Amino acid sequence: MRSLKDTKVLRGSSGSTRSSHHLSQTSILCLFLSATLGLFLVGCYPQHAKALPPETLESVVSVLPQWPGYPRRPAGSQAGDGAERLEQPEGSGVVIAEGGIIATAYHVIEPATGVQVRLSDGRVLRAERIGDDPATDISLLRVEADLPVLEPASSLALATPVCAVGNAFGLDLSVTCGVVSALNRAGVGFNPIEDLVQTDASVNPGA
Repeated sequence: MRSLKDTKVLRGSSGSTRSSHHLSQTSILCLFLSATLGLFLVGCYPQHAKALPPETLESVVSVLPQWPGYPRRPAGSQAGDGAERLEQPEGSGVVIAEGGIIATAYHVIEPATGVQVRLSDGRVLRAERIGDDPATDISLLRVEADLPVLEPASSLALATPVCAVGNAFGLDLSVTCGVVSALNRAGVGFNPIEDLVQTDASVNPGA
């Protein structure tokens, strides 16, 4: 495993990690942030469309860490598997580079002895942990799968429509929408290093 200082991470002009997906000629602005309480989300909203493109979910995954002292997750487990699933911590991640590179929240996988990810089509894959940056609460995973990458958004402005996509409450991927409320938030107290995008889209905790 290596530090994120040795790994290329996509950043926006404000220093926050962001990403976007392009649908034909429709411009989609996206927000990618590390949230407290176990979610790592990508928010996307097509400016001239009434619905989020379904293929956007192909670039967002549910992160399934195996923490010491928790029951081992059954092979092939999926959302809706009942009480056993609810005993497991879960988070979210987003594909940021080719080769199955996924960014997720460090605090979700920090104590994990192993990590799996659940794709939007229900497949569960083993993930390799390849980098950690505790100061920004970001970790990188790699899976053996050809997953679509969300490219960095060109810009964000106040009141830009955005949607948050993540594994809320461990129920698998869901979407909430709002606008960009503020940029370059720091000193909030989540992480030692912060340069956050604030939104009024509901960012619910993972499991």
